[in-house]
Amino acid sequence: MHRCAGNSPPGPYPGVGKAYERLFSYMNEHRLVPAGPSRELYLNDPGEVPEEELLTEVQFPVEEIPPSP
Repeated sequence: MHRCAGNSPPGPYPGVGKAYERLFSYMNEHRLVPAGPSRELYLNDPGEVPEEELLTEVQFPVEEIPPSP
């Protein structure tokens, strides 16, 4: 089983690319690499909340980069 790294900044759906950028930055800083495909979870409904309050959680299964010998 893999660990998962995730990020869910508020904002419009087209801005989800920034969530990926932040997540890859976090993974790099913590010596983590993707261990499978990402997934996006839409946590609220654009018909019920203003666009700036939309939440999309981006997740990746991750594994640690092994130490160099």
